[in-house]
Amino acid sequence: QQQQQQQQTWFASLVSWDDLAQQRALQCNLHAGSMAVTAGKAVAERVDKIDDLIEVPTVSSYGEKDKFDYDIFIIGAGTCGVRLANILKAHGNLRVGLAESRDIGGTCVNRGCHPKKVLVKASAFFQEVEQATANGVFKVNASLIWPKLQDWRAKRVSEVVNWYQKGLQSIQNLEIIKEEVSVVGCHKVRIGSDTTKRVRLLVVATGGKPRLMDIPGINSANVITSDEALELKTKPESMLVVGGGYIGVELASFFLQVGTDVTMAVRSDLLKDFDSDVKGVVEDSLLQRGLKLEKGKHPVEIVQDGHFLNVIMSDRTTIKVEYVLLAVGREPLTADLGLGNVGISLDKYHKVPVNKYGQTSAPWIFALGDVVANSVELQPIAYKQAILLAEVLLREPRATTAPIVEPVVPAEHLATALFATPRAGSVGLTEEVAKRQFPGDVTVLVEKWGP
Repeated sequence: QQQQQQQQTWFASLVSWDDLAQQRALQCNLHAGSMAVTAGKAVAERVDKIDDLIEVPTVSSYGEKDKFDYDIFIIGAGTCGVRLANILKAHGNLRVGLAESRDIGGTCVNRGCHPKKVLVKASAFFQEVEQATANGVFKVNASLIWPKLQDWRAKRVSEVVNWYQKGLQSIQNLEIIKEEVSVVGCHKVRIGSDTTKRVRLLVVATGGKPRLMDIPGINSANVITSDEALELKTKPESMLVVGGGYIGVELASFFLQVGTDVTMAVRSDLLKDFDSDVKGVVEDSLLQRGLKLEKGKHPVEIVQDGHFLNVIMSDRTTIKVEYVLLAVGREPLTADLGLGNVGISLDKYHKVPVNKYGQTSAPWIFALGDVVANSVELQPIAYKQAILLAEVLLREPRATTAPIVEPVVPAEHLATALFATPRAGSVGLTEEVAKRQFPGDVTVLVEKWGP
């Protein structure tokens, strides 16, 4: 009965999309109040049925087809953009644009997950050698040829990028644009410096980049981020890794494996968002393999000293290394998108607030992936968001249900992996969070074994 009442209420308030489109076209001075991101039900595949779905447009909204150059325009050809474009190829009547001014495939394919796993896999051979020779059973001598390792990484990255490009180029209703794109008005985007196009729906999926520190000497040679760390021409002899998140730990572990003298500087603990038992094992392993860990310290100045860097720390001590690797977080690529031109206000981290359908305060603009406020920066999350948003945009205009795009999964179902040595993974709440949410009702089981 309650469901029937909801349906009656919804149909009673139903407005045709043509009328609604005219109202939106007249407004276009879209307000930018912060939009709440609601927590979903405890099911990964969730569908919601609420009154405000009528405010979420479809690919047939906002008037006749000849009013627009594109039905859906996507900015960013990373995980989200590529996946969404591939879904839309089955709808040949739609005109789709995909803009990418950097690399097809985005961070994950070119400078993140994929090349990282290639290098980590190669470096794991040293662990096999250690175990094989530990009890004198094998006599193994091996050395790493760094240029060959980098050639292998580049080859594997190129294979995936080419596969992405060929797949996108085969989509008949897709136009690939290799220029920067920004929003200049209601349903209007500027491509490059002088071309303006009208778009029915816009999807922002520009991803992010490594964050830098605002300290003297930050632009010195050999101060690098995760973007450059995986492509170094020579193996570093020594390195200071700044930051104790999963990116910093993964890279520190890799360079330790290949013989670099590694120091890590962290403000508090390594992997602070991981379960204490998991991060304890990882930290012990890193320390046993020679990591120098400086807790409660951070760089305040970097001074070039020939081929080396003198890093002055917050306690006024100095660490001399060949490279400084910054792993202090990431920031979204939203600065030049022009979202403010249509009334979209970014949050304090320069990310885009959205509702549960991935919709911004400008009803015709959606956002996916690492640019989304309060979302989790994981590649599988972005991939799933693209799938769910496609269902939202391709639904029938009078549909009363649509999947929830953000959050994709509740926090208690979230899974993540750490590609350090040893590998680590976690699903759901950490022990600390569980005890806060369910005081007195948490049982902890721990078993440890290994060579």
